[in-house]
Amino acid sequence: MTIECSWADEALRRIDCIITGAFSWDEFFAHLAELQTMLCGIDHDVYIIVRIQSERFPTGNPLPRLHSLVDCLPPQVTALIFFSERPLICAPLYGFLERYHRLGGKRLHLVRYEQDLTHLLRRLAVVA
Repeated sequence: MTIECSWADEALRRIDCIITGAFSWDEFFAHLAELQTMLCGIDHDVYIIVRIQSERFPTGNPLPRLHSLVDCLPPQVTALIFFSERPLICAPLYGFLERYHRLGGKRLHLVRYEQDLTHLLRRLAVVA
């Protein structure tokens, strides 16, 4: 598993996270601490894009784990955008977003195609 998170712009408004390969939920949450460290000291709105290139989620129900992910993010994260073209990733995300399209003051989105991601970022006024 590889999880890489980095600032996508110099204004520190967007973080891109890329997940590749098989991963466990323990590894996933271990990397969440890195993301929280990146957000320390930031006092403006931040958008996070999570690009999941893995074939599927780890064993176990992803819904409570995704809920925990959103709960762990600080208040300056105003939108969390999941991006994946993989059906076994998108299906549970659709279920999660159907129930929690807005959670803890954060807007949650799922996009499957690059052009949809670009359109959403423009609509949210985030530089693509």
